[in-house]
Amino acid sequence: DKLGLRVDTNKKQEIKYGGMRDVAMKIYRNEGLKGFYKGLTPNLLKVFPSSGLFFLSYECSMRLLQSYNLPVGQGAD
Repeated sequence: DKLGLRVDTNKKQEIKYGGMRDVAMKIYRNEGLKGFYKGLTPNLLKVFPSSGLFFLSYECSMRLLQSYNLPVGQGAD
């Protein structure tokens, strides 16, 4: 995702990329390994709460269905 984003957002700038491999090489050469992890913290701060809410709602739904003795997790045979 990061490499594609660099290619897409760089269309008006002077840096020319020859493809994904070229982007990866230039990021590594100019910024080092840390360049690949730029912006990771804000993304994790966004993803963790939403993932937690997803799993919480899933577990609550499963418990509700099991309380009604409905078949949960089985195929429609």
